[in-house]
Amino acid sequence: MGERKGTAQGALNSLGLRILNQAKIELSLSMRYLSRALDKLSFQMDFNTRRIGTEGEKIHFHPEFIFQLYVESPQKLYRLYMHSLLHCLFRHMFKTEDKDTELWNLATDIQVEYVLDSMDVDLLRRPAYPFREAYFHTLEKEIKVLSAERIYAYLSEKTLSYEEKQRLTDEFVKDDHQF
Repeated sequence: MGERKGTAQGALNSLGLRILNQAKIELSLSMRYLSRALDKLSFQMDFNTRRIGTEGEKIHFHPEFIFQLYVESPQKLYRLYMHSLLHCLFRHMFKTEDKDTELWNLATDIQVEYVLDSMDVDLLRRPAYPFREAYFHTLEKEIKVLSAERIYAYLSEKTLSYEEKQRLTDEFVKDDHQF
């Protein structure tokens, strides 16, 4: 029985790695200037997450989530991959001292999604949603430069209701920040 389980997990891992490597190739071809950064993150199958996430060295992925997302839309997977990579490039996971973790993670996700929406890359395009566009417009008006630190300060000053925080989470949080 243990051998079968190992074989099944090996097959899941192999397929997950193939899908993620294909995503890396597509993104590298589309954005050659990020090829070295894309090559730096390795992949690790991880059943402790229900999505994907990174600690700065590896993208931890749940194979079922990767398969479903890829079948639904390879573009969504490419965008999620870039979402994780941008967290690394902006060094979000290393700036958490003296911050409310939940609010910091929300601020970093808002910044990353803002950057992704502003990139002129076909693989990363998504439909414009009125709530998202209006929120970005408000942030641009209020804080000008949308860095994670400034978004965090803005969110900290506001008293967000549970519903407001949930709406922002639903719109902007895409990956698992436990790593």
